[in-house]
Amino acid sequence: CPGTITFDIEGGSPDRRLALMAGAGGGTDSIPGGGCAGTVLDLGEMSRLDVVSADAQGGATVVRNFPDAHCGKALQVVDLFTCRTSNVIALP
Repeated sequence: CPGTITFDIEGGSPDRRLALMAGAGGGTDSIPGGGCAGTVLDLGEMSRLDVVSADAQGGATVVRNFPDAHCGKALQVVDLFTCRTSNVIALP
């Protein structure tokens, strides 16, 4: 980071949308509105980076350019069908 990072998402709902969220690791924040309103994420000061579609197996590959401003932040995925959250990963 900065630069292009590729990562795989697994375990999502098949053929449904997955939201890629970013924020400060070690904090918590909740989704303010929509179908997953109130879902708590393990990110402080979170923001939505992207929404991707899961394939028939519930997975997705994300290729995204991360600028300097995102380096050192944490990422978490929200399944927008079940509102389940992924583990948190840190950007380098």
